[in-house]
Amino acid sequence: MTQHLRPLIHRTPLIQHQYGTWFEGHMRQLRNPANVLREDAVIFHRDVKQALLTGDGYHYHFHHTGEMGDIIAALPIFRHLGGVHLTIGNHPLVGWRKMSDGGYKTILPLLKKIPCIKSVTWSDHCPPNAFNMAHFRESYKHDQTLTASQADYVGVPHTELDMSKWIDIKYEGGHPSKSKVPFIAIARSERYHNPAVNWRKLVDDVRAQHNKPDALLLGTATEFLPDVLFFGTAKEFAAMQYIIPEARHCKTKDFLDLARKLKYARAFIGNQSGPWWLARAMGLVTHQETHDYIRDSIVGGPNAHY
Repeated sequence: MTQHLRPLIHRTPLIQHQYGTWFEGHMRQLRNPANVLREDAVIFHRDVKQALLTGDGYHYHFHHTGEMGDIIAALPIFRHLGGVHLTIGNHPLVGWRKMSDGGYKTILPLLKKIPCIKSVTWSDHCPPNAFNMAHFRESYKHDQTLTASQADYVGVPHTELDMSKWIDIKYEGGHPSKSKVPFIAIARSERYHNPAVNWRKLVDDVRAQHNKPDALLLGTATEFLPDVLFFGTAKEFAAMQYIIPEARHCKTKDFLDLARKLKYARAFIGNQSGPWWLARAMGLVTHQETHDYIRDSIVGGPNAHY
């Protein structure tokens, strides 16, 4: 089919069929063929119900079940597709973390600020015309990024994705430190730890690298070590206090509030979690505690350290 279509692609509009395969009781949607998809292609069949999708200004509809880091990792795909309508719901499998337990409310304000998200709503079930991302881990590989695995599942060549800064949030809400002292942001979830990483040394080294004065915030030329602010839950902070006792807990309302506070950070240190993906998406200087064999969050680019 690819050989027959190629001669036509350069002189005629491409009408492309999208079909699905049945796998372990779930419908997985695929593109046919994925390697000749053109941006101006009209996809006239999309799912098992054969919904008609045509017209100018059409945006794909995706249904995502999280987690928050997975959704942030999917944004370069949505940007590549020219913007999408997004519904979020709970994963259908028992035992999976539910977005209704707080994840949806946490990420919703941030998503409303992202240009490639044309709309975002909650849905208990995948809408009939939406691409269901609940089972994207059928394409998961532990040695490639969550973005790449999701792109493979959708049918978008992940090598063509623009992974430069994909979240840009304005300074709002004020400096997270009352004294407006420059700070290093740290976060560490309960999962994806690497015992080989010396957090004490890592924090000390990063602080030393960023001990230059910030005339904009301080109006002084005095050099000193920046503060260390921890972003995360009270339980996560209690665990970090054993390692970095001088760290101060900076509470946030949601991921938009977190993003606005991270704008002031000299650098971000974290493990493979939602806050790290947010910091990387914002183009911050990031240092990652990388898991010894689950290496699905190594995103290239300037100022990224692993």
